Amino acid sequence: MSILETAYLLAKSVTKTPRRDELFRLISGLDQTNFGYAARHQYYQLAGYLIVDKNQSEIGEKTGFNVHKIRQEELQLISSFHAQLAVMSKQCVSTLLVYNPNLWGVVNPYELAELEEPLLNDVRFDEGIVHSLREAFSQHPSIQALISEPIRDFDPLQLRKQVASFEKSIFSQDEPPEALKRLIFASGKKSEERRALRFLANLAVLRASLTMLNQLIFQALISNKLVAFDEDLIIELRQHSNISGHLFELLALMNGHSFRVEVNDLVLLVALDNQPSQLAWVQSSSFQMSQETGDTVLLDLRKLDDHLSLFGSLQTLA
Repeated sequence: MSILETAYLLAKSVTKTPRRDELFRLISGLDQTNFGYAARHQYYQLAGYLIVDKNQSEIGEKTGFNVHKIRQEELQLISSFHAQLAVMSKQCVSTLLVYNPNLWGVVNPYELAELEEPLLNDVRFDEGIVHSLREAFSQHPSIQALISEPIRDFDPLQLRKQVASFEKSIFSQDEPPEALKRLIFASGKKSEERRALRFLANLAVLRASLTMLNQLIFQALISNKLVAFDEDLIIELRQHSNISGHLFELLALMNGHSFRVEVNDLVLLVALDNQPSQLAWVQSSSFQMSQETGDTVLLDLRKLDDHLSLFGSLQTLA
């Protein structure tokens, strides 16, 4: 099975994890408070709640919100599930880390959260599915490329910053940066410039795949289903592809529908043009009010492929 198919299986199974319902109720309650609002806008899944608790005073001063600390037992519950997500992420790239353990500091989705190394405790996801997910990730194109064309002489901190800058340059606009296009189409495949670009691209793609995996499992833990857009909700859908991925611009009706979609969420585009449902990541969102069309939401989306990549075949073109 593909990474995407296996991730769906895990997302379905985690709803039966002991104490999941307790976590569901806790997060649902917190999200009605300033604490929950601040946590969700860290964009770090469950780690966001740990970050806000750790930096409660500083965040309160910056935002002007009255952010209360949560009870220790609530903090421990969130930490338990976050630990399982974090450890699972590292297991998924274990094939790569055998060759270069220092790359974990680059592809770790939670590296910049500045939290203590999580320790597993009483929360466990289905071990058989996690094992299958690890096997599926071992065939991830970016892991295979990083093993076959390694670059070993690097500073992990500087490399992490370079990958973050690379990602930002792609997310900052619909079209790939001109410098990236010139480099890809002007340099020879074996040039040092292209080799360095492939290295960065593969790290960015792999890190994004882990982030999307964790986001899918996070949403399965704190909600009962993904928001799904079908022909009854969609007013207009535009899409285009380029070297950095497959993008959608979606205008959807909100009137009479109770759903919440935020930046960083995963959503489903259901059976459009007789195509299978597609999983997409919300890059930006804005709400609009109109007497003509009613309340609507405008979303910029990126389609996820079978490897949970946001970037399509960018790493192969590089």
